[in-house]
Amino acid sequence: MPYLISVSFILLAFIAIMEWLLPTLQRPDNLFSVTVAPDTKRHPEGRAMIARWRISVVATTIICALLMVLAIYFTGQAALLILTLMPVAIALSQTVIYTLFHHQALAFSLPSSGEERTAPLVPRRYAEYLAPWWEAVPLAIIGASTAAIAWLYPGLPAVYPIHWDLNGQANGFATKSIASAFLPIWIQLAIWLLLTGIGVLLVQARMASTSVRQVGRRTMIRVLFILKALILTQLGVVAVVTTKSAIQGTQPSGAVLGMTLGFVIVVFAVVLVAFVRAGQSGWRSDPSAARGDGMPDSAWIGGIIYFNPADSAWLVERRGGYGYTFNFARPQSWLALIGILLIPVVTILLGIKRH
Repeated sequence: MPYLISVSFILLAFIAIMEWLLPTLQRPDNLFSVTVAPDTKRHPEGRAMIARWRISVVATTIICALLMVLAIYFTGQAALLILTLMPVAIALSQTVIYTLFHHQALAFSLPSSGEERTAPLVPRRYAEYLAPWWEAVPLAIIGASTAAIAWLYPGLPAVYPIHWDLNGQANGFATKSIASAFLPIWIQLAIWLLLTGIGVLLVQARMASTSVRQVGRRTMIRVLFILKALILTQLGVVAVVTTKSAIQGTQPSGAVLGMTLGFVIVVFAVVLVAFVRAGQSGWRSDPSAARGDGMPDSAWIGGIIYFNPADSAWLVERRGGYGYTFNFARPQSWLALIGILLIPVVTILLGIKRH
């Protein structure tokens, strides 16, 4: 339980920092997903709105922290339920609050020219941002994990533990087989396929053909690659340690939890540093060149969902945060979303079957 509480507090702190910095990291002409004059955020009205946003972030964070402290006084399923639902509660509350601020920011929007505006198309290839041979790194991590599991496999008992509860007691078992022993490797492959596929999709996103936008996309893809390598490494180490513990009939070392906690901190730090340095769309590399995204304000529902039937682009830059999002008016977006969700769902089902 202390481990879950620690992870929950780290997650809460990360979200709070990212939300606090959001108005600063968005492009100068983007105020809560509304296209405004570049100096709007420096005006008294703009500064007041940003101050109110940050007050709401602090208030939401304090409420969530108090709920997590409350979870400490519960045991078993009640505490687990609170900690599990906390990320969902944070996401929903911040979504509602952001939508409210988006509607307030519409008062500062620039007049529409009357022209049909769409996201500009700049065809790119994944190799332009990351050399293909770099993929040898995550594949080597998967290969090393496979070799380690294969070396340990002969020593596995006929029935062995694969899951432990919060008190370190085994509560999940599997029958020895190639399928069960090497399931972590299949999970690694699924994650590699998922994250690599997302990277390939990102280079298809429509965006302005400026050096600033290229910096932003390059940052996103390279951060995604670093996270992919970190996740695969973490999964491989945990798989090897738990397999070895099953052979020895002992609980996994407490160092595994410590390493996982460190992994979470490193992942959040990488994401935070990358986006603070680059800013939304990479605008901080050249503030004078960061202007517009070619999309109408009216197509952004609540400042979060992009729905523009007149735009043939199905993947565009996000306005209400960092990265990219779908144009939900295009059928390709729904197909891509289903494909992305299918991989983790299948992985979870395989894990349940293994239990």
